[in-house]
Order: sequence, then C-alpha cells, then structure tokens
Amino acid sequence: AAAQVSVVHREWIMECAEPTDPDGDYECQWTTRGKWIAVTFLFSLYWTSQVIKNVLHTTIAGVVGTFWFSPETSSTSNGSCCAYDSTIYDSWVRSAVYSFGSICLGSLLVA
Repeated sequence: AAAQVSVVHREWIMECAEPTDPDGDYECQWTTRGKWIAVTFLFSLYWTSQVIKNVLHTTIAGVVGTFWFSPETSSTSNGSCCAYDSTIYDSWVRSAVYSFGSICLGSLLVA
C-alpha cells in the first residue's frame, strides 16, 4: 500500500518517460500540479519562518516593555540566575496565544 501511495504522489509531481537511451535512465519533467505543489511548499516554509521570527520578535518586545514600564513586577529577589523566567514566559504566552492570529496575518502580508 505504501508503494502505491508513493507512486501516485510521484506521478502528481513528475512525469517520467520510458528510457530511450542504452543507460536506461528515465527522463522526468515537472507536471503543472507538481510545480504548484513545490511553490506552495516553498511559500509555506517561508511563511512559517516569518511567523516564528515574528513570535520571537514580539516576545522580546514584550519582555523589554515589561522591564521598562513595570520593573517591580518583572524582577524577583530570589537570587537565581533565571530570575526573569516568569516575565519571559508571560510575554511568550501573550505573543503565541493572544496575538498569534495577528502575527500570522502580518507574516502572510510580508510573505
């Protein structure tokens, strides 16, 4: 069953002619559907990279904003090396949950 699925998907992307040379090499060309699939995958990859970049960007901006406008809530006095974990996590949640739709739409417009 897996071999059949592989052959069907290969035929969607490439059309291969029977070998005419003595080496037995197939001559394959992209199908129109295959070209659209490749373009869609590349666009999806670029859009995903833009979304990840923008989530990171807004997370960093949220951390800096929290440190600037509310330094008493952003710092802890427990003396650990990672005293700002809560601030970073809260900023990431704001970026990845509450603002994720806006980030995806903005990334789509950029892509």
